[in-house]
Amino acid sequence: MARPDPLHKTAAIMPDTAAISTLDSLGIIRVSGTDARTFLQGQLTSDIQQLRPDQTQLSGYCTPKGRLLAIFRVIPDGDAVLLMLPRELLTNIRKRLQLYVLRANVQLQDMSDTLGICELAGPGIEPCVPVMPDTDNTIVPTGELIVSRLPGDRLRCCITGPIAALDELRAQAGQHMISVSPEAWRLLDIRAGLPTIYAATSEAFVPQMTNLHQVGGVSFKKGCYTGQEVVARMHYLGKQKKQLYRLHITTDAPVQVGQPLYAPDSRGQAIGTIADQALSPDGGYAALAVCQTSSIDQLSLTPDGATSADIHRLSLPYQT
Repeated sequence: MARPDPLHKTAAIMPDTAAISTLDSLGIIRVSGTDARTFLQGQLTSDIQQLRPDQTQLSGYCTPKGRLLAIFRVIPDGDAVLLMLPRELLTNIRKRLQLYVLRANVQLQDMSDTLGICELAGPGIEPCVPVMPDTDNTIVPTGELIVSRLPGDRLRCCITGPIAALDELRAQAGQHMISVSPEAWRLLDIRAGLPTIYAATSEAFVPQMTNLHQVGGVSFKKGCYTGQEVVARMHYLGKQKKQLYRLHITTDAPVQVGQPLYAPDSRGQAIGTIADQALSPDGGYAALAVCQTSSIDQLSLTPDGATSADIHRLSLPYQT
């Protein structure tokens, strides 16, 4: 059974503390041209054609076998679309997308050295945000910046824009809130149950295994896209045996993305994979893991249980 969420004790993520971070580990691909949305509609798991100018969404990019290469946060930027993803994946993903452009009027630009990303969270951040969107997963363009409100257990937003403009915003915000490392924002994504694909997990999961369909990142009503047949078959035939869980892992051993998880009766075969992790203010690690549903309450870090770890499942903020 899931246990109640522990109380976080670190000032950087306390509910009554406003915090800001620069997300240098993320990059942006700008997709522009008259065929940009049609092109992305045939590549990504979400319904890009239904993306409103005031809306942001998560979306997956799959192999033909339905395995996730990446998960993007999709942000409309006028007639263009911004795809936010871990910078470690960006070069290979852009090259792969470029292969499918063919004769379409589509330009794929790596904007990572031009556009920056920062996030703010906690009560009291409103004076430091140009305009705060009213609801989660909505955006407000304001001048050179785009403000996206993100789901979470506290007020939270992501701001993208020219690096110089973000530097100015951070300088002003620094007078009213504390600056924290990107680790805090990974932790907030984990608490919100929002999946991320890294180099260590690229091609490891079908979208439903990451709960991407539960957070608005998969459309089962749109037309064909790369990997759609596999994703649809899992959805309609109900053969999903793994899903994303939120865990707290108390251990002195390192916990890393891509690390396998085991169960006492798994005979040395991994039954799960760490999908994301961040140091927990309560000690140990907060983590998201893709695991077999039948073994979720008896996990260990090693096949023989030799590495001491206390692993507890925590509740997610949405139905699974």
